[in-house]
Amino acid sequence: MFDEILKQVVEKTPGGLAGVLLATDGIIVATYQVPDSTLELELMSAEIVAIFNQWRTASSSSSFGVAEEFVFKSPETTLICSFLTSEYLLALAVDAKQPFGKGRYLLRLAAETVRAEL
Repeated sequence: MFDEILKQVVEKTPGGLAGVLLATDGIIVATYQVPDSTLELELMSAEIVAIFNQWRTASSSSSFGVAEEFVFKSPETTLICSFLTSEYLLALAVDAKQPFGKGRYLLRLAAETVRAEL
């Protein structure tokens, strides 16, 4: 079920490359990657978890409040992460040359569905 949700988000997003449902301990729960993508999902997932844990610590120790999502942009890839619970998050990788607004919206909708199933 989660694989199908990720597939829909990735395929409906212009420049969508991959989607992943992750536990905060680094375990990949579900993934979808377009066939011609060269992303290394395992490595990307490990980095996402490291960023998530740092962000969670920083946001909880400040008046900023608890983070719900973050966007990381490199010259090649835009990564959108949505925190589902304290234990799970969704991430979407998009080609950096493409606008990522639709992907962010679709990820937000998917997050509601996935959160209800966890």
